[in-house]
Amino acid sequence: LLAAATTAESRPASSGTYWHVATEMVSPDGKIRLTSGTWTRRDGQTWISVERGKISKLPNRQPIKLRTTDIDLDGIQRLPTDPDALLATLRKHTKGRPSQVPNGPTIMLLQELLNRVPAPPKVRAAAFRSLASLPNIKNLGRVEGGYALEFSLDDGGTRMVVDPKTTTVNAQGFTSLGGGRQSMPADTTTGRWTDELPSSYQVVPLSQQKNRGIACGYEGQTQVCRLQ
Repeated sequence: LLAAATTAESRPASSGTYWHVATEMVSPDGKIRLTSGTWTRRDGQTWISVERGKISKLPNRQPIKLRTTDIDLDGIQRLPTDPDALLATLRKHTKGRPSQVPNGPTIMLLQELLNRVPAPPKVRAAAFRSLASLPNIKNLGRVEGGYALEFSLDDGGTRMVVDPKTTTVNAQGFTSLGGGRQSMPADTTTGRWTDELPSSYQVVPLSQQKNRGIACGYEGQTQVCRLQ
């Protein structure tokens, strides 16, 4: 994580017309892959693609912000670059009832800063360092694609693989019910500024896009995943 923080910190700040968030979801067996994306202007006007080759303009504006907080785009730019101060700020602005999971909401917000919102390079670096400092984050060491971290609860958790060279984060949830461990689909999310919508995509009403998902379950002792 500290190596990823150094890489993130050294990258130049960027800007553009649209904040583009691209997500790839992969089934645990690697046989099913789904991609989706959003393009959001600074005024909150958003276009979305959940079916390859098609894009739709959403009727309601979706302002860029950290979910479950009151921190908007301008607030993201002003977040502290010191890891301890960043943690304190995120906890102060988190909405809703206190979580029974230690640091659970904070970890989710740090993940948002890493790949879902346009955080400045030094803020992203602070987010990596903040994650590394949390007591319930377990470092599993080097794996294919980077370094693995695990955030565990009694009935499940999240496994993240961080590539220190690209700062890409792959996240995969899992459940631990009934004495076994079941992996959920993994997703890799990246965010960047761009000046254009994809010109090759067909503009259609959102109702004309097929919003697919991946459903996984067990047949006997074998985990089986299908499109839904």
